[in-house]
Amino acid sequence: MALTDGVLVLLAPNSVLVWRFQSATAHSVANLSSELTARRRERIFHVDDAPKFVPETGGDSSSSSAADYGLRDDLRDQRILDPAVCCDAKPHIFVLARDSGRLQLYSLPHGVLLNTLDIAQELGIRVQRLALNCDGLQMAMVDVGGRLSVASLSTSSMKTSTLRRYERKDVWSVLWARDDPHSLCLVEKTRIYVMRNGELEEPILSSGYLATFKVQYQKCMLRYICTFT
Repeated sequence: MALTDGVLVLLAPNSVLVWRFQSATAHSVANLSSELTARRRERIFHVDDAPKFVPETGGDSSSSSAADYGLRDDLRDQRILDPAVCCDAKPHIFVLARDSGRLQLYSLPHGVLLNTLDIAQELGIRVQRLALNCDGLQMAMVDVGGRLSVASLSTSSMKTSTLRRYERKDVWSVLWARDDPHSLCLVEKTRIYVMRNGELEEPILSSGYLATFKVQYQKCMLRYICTFT
């Protein structure tokens, strides 16, 4: 699952659901109701599909161009050899990783496929955790062995990327700063590290879960607190 200010992305092994929402505090109730009625709020598609742009309003919802809007019972029993395993999203983009290491990039809020990257797959990285930085141009990836890699995306077309692998093992949580695209917080065993521009600072001993991270502020949910929430 991934959440932005206006889109919720739900991931299943074989499909993706993109749900658009608006906060009632930002609009009057009347305007909010009319806007949500006038445009499609949900889009669901198979991870092997290449969804294209579909206008928000107008047209027959039963036509082939809009067939992936709304719920699709036909996806429920479809098996897949290369399932989706994790995803993350920012206001303009979301990325999903598949078991093979393949990365698929989609635009938001429409869910249009932008590109498929095989850079992780080519290096044998089986991504199990994925995190986008605050501007959506860098991805932190943790593989099944707890090894950390960071991929940088092209700022123009999202069609190229470079990958940096770090000699970190047993990483089980990563979180980018909310206010700095170059700062990454990671947890390795019982130590929390802050990485700025690829350089690690001195670790902090902790056995907590990362909740939020800013350049000047770090916050953890301790294990016993998380158990009761």
